[in-house]
Amino acid sequence: MRTSVRVLAPFVALLLAAACNAPRATSPATSAPSGSAAASTAPSFSGKTLNIVTGGTGAVYIVYGAGLAELLNKKLGTAASAQSTTASVDNMKLIRDGKADVAFTLADTAFDAINGTGPFAAPEKKADAKALAVLYSNLT
Repeated sequence: MRTSVRVLAPFVALLLAAACNAPRATSPATSAPSGSAAASTAPSFSGKTLNIVTGGTGAVYIVYGAGLAELLNKKLGTAASAQSTTASVDNMKLIRDGKADVAFTLADTAFDAINGTGPFAAPEKKADAKALAVLYSNLT
């Protein structure tokens, strides 16, 4: 039970974050007849592919990313796709350059990317990123 909660919790957090940041539909609001369910206000993802960057094909992040993409596709109707990469540094550069929407990364790499240190020191650009979830503690 605890293992399944630990595995599902990050996906739920990512799902909620994606839903909160989704663009709103531009169609005019319609009122539902009294006594009936309110009209759906789910965000529209049409025309946008949510690019989730993960890690190597033999690593666990690709499994997490593929599961997240599948969940988003089924539950929100997105066109989400998990991409295999060389992992954290590559992922944060893809986020920085606007080529990815969600990235799996180690905490120290995220710190470097946001603060412009390590592989992201000048002349490299800093990444503008926010954390969605911590999957597990990882000391590097």
